[in-house]
Amino acid sequence: MVILKLHRPPLFQFKPGQYAYLKLSCIDNQWHPFSIASGPAASYLEFYIEVFGEKSWTSKLWKMLQGDGDGGISQRQIEMEVMGPYGTSLGKTENFSHALAIGTGTGIVPILSIFKQHVRQLMRLEPENHFKALREHQLKMQEVEMAEEARKGSIAKQVLGSCFSSSTFGKHVPLQDGTRADSVRTSIRNSIICRQEQDLDLRSSELRQNNRNMKEAAFDATRSIYGVVILAGLPVIGIALLGLTISWNTMDIELYSGMIEFLQAFTVFFQVCFAIVALFVWDGNELFAYVDVVICMVAPVADAFWFYKYEEYGVLRPADITTFCLLTGYMTVRVWSMTVRPRHRSWQNSGDSDGVRAMERLEIVWVSRSASLVAEILPDINSIRETLVKSWGEEHARSVCRISVYVTDTDPKARELLIDDIHHTALFQSGNVRFGRPDFGRIIEDHSLDLICTNNRRTSYSLMAFCGSPRLSQELHQCKISNDMLLGITGNKKHQMEFVSESYGGVKKAVKAKPKVGDLHNNTTLEKGGVRRRTTAYRSASKRFGREISRF
Repeated sequence: MVILKLHRPPLFQFKPGQYAYLKLSCIDNQWHPFSIASGPAASYLEFYIEVFGEKSWTSKLWKMLQGDGDGGISQRQIEMEVMGPYGTSLGKTENFSHALAIGTGTGIVPILSIFKQHVRQLMRLEPENHFKALREHQLKMQEVEMAEEARKGSIAKQVLGSCFSSSTFGKHVPLQDGTRADSVRTSIRNSIICRQEQDLDLRSSELRQNNRNMKEAAFDATRSIYGVVILAGLPVIGIALLGLTISWNTMDIELYSGMIEFLQAFTVFFQVCFAIVALFVWDGNELFAYVDVVICMVAPVADAFWFYKYEEYGVLRPADITTFCLLTGYMTVRVWSMTVRPRHRSWQNSGDSDGVRAMERLEIVWVSRSASLVAEILPDINSIRETLVKSWGEEHARSVCRISVYVTDTDPKARELLIDDIHHTALFQSGNVRFGRPDFGRIIEDHSLDLICTNNRRTSYSLMAFCGSPRLSQELHQCKISNDMLLGITGNKKHQMEFVSESYGGVKKAVKAKPKVGDLHNNTTLEKGGVRRRTTAYRSASKRFGREISRF
């Protein structure tokens, strides 16, 4: 592996998760993409370049650096061109209270950029003051949330008051401790298993009752999702209604029997749907809520007037069409804005941040099939963490940053060499380096349940960032959906998680011969990667900031 550090060009600005193209003219004139491992505020650009086949660009780079100077250290200046950055970031960490970053293989490189950024932010803070500010921030957030909940309610609920008791709206009791969380999780898993296994006694009264309770809880948890889907269809109906009304009343076309009646019924249906959501669903503590009430009161009178015009003239006049478009257009735009508006709020913008600029905790999970790759990168991870421990102390450092490494290498000799290399590191001694494949579903669930049970938080907004293979990305996506269902069923939908994935697009070549296990610090892999393909759940962008010369 080549750990390449370049002097950072002054105009090169990037975010964690982005990558750059490198070109070394003394090797070839081709551009080669690599993820950036350094933090966004670092004075240098750092790349972890894994050496591939004998004739590859990475192999030629390795040989060139190994052959220059004494001990393979280059004694001359080498000019390397840098172009970028490209791709999307792994999320704006400042908008999240917690982050769960998962990387596989060399996918740990973008995660390292987030890790270095997080540690740099923490090193600028005093631990005691940081935790004090966090506690004050959480208390202020809870006060704001409780005040907002007390004011929340539709127009109809506020007017009728006692007619809408708390029992009318199904509410779950949030989880309060780890035992309760494990009990609910076990109940859900047992219910799923019982539905899948045909050999179990499905006639058991307890099982039937459990299934009924699970179905009711699942429907109650997903009811809001169904409502959003239905609500998304109303703007389409409104646009269609505007188009039909304008075309049928302005164009010189023959109107068949029933077309005007259909348009009138269509108008009434759309306005009734708008009135239902405006009066019984949307929050009534907004300025537009009162405008909605006025619109709902004006709509029946306007309909009666328009229907009279249809009977008298057969079509609407231009002035009538204008008033119709204004009224229906407002309803359409209002429904569309309520449908697409964010359902969450930035953690930093919730309440008074009071100077809090670092996440509460970053959890890193690294899974690698190559023990030699772990031996190359783990010392750097351990060194960065030790810097934080030295300044903050072990207990405080563990509360703001957790690292787990899973080695799935099946070669026992490679494992032994890895242990010999890293046995002195604090990460290995603390048991954070494990051999075997992790249970990703359990990791994601534990991340959420820890926020709910241990810290007893009312709300949280976590970032789940992944960099690795597309197949594992799909698996993690399914685990995330299952976790969302668990939180919804247990009444903890306010603990939200956003999933951002960054996947590799290359196809691996078949390995003809198994490479021999040699020195872990001169590892060569026969796998071929390819150009990265960036995918994200909410955003996709590509930027180019030109070419610049950098020296290393």
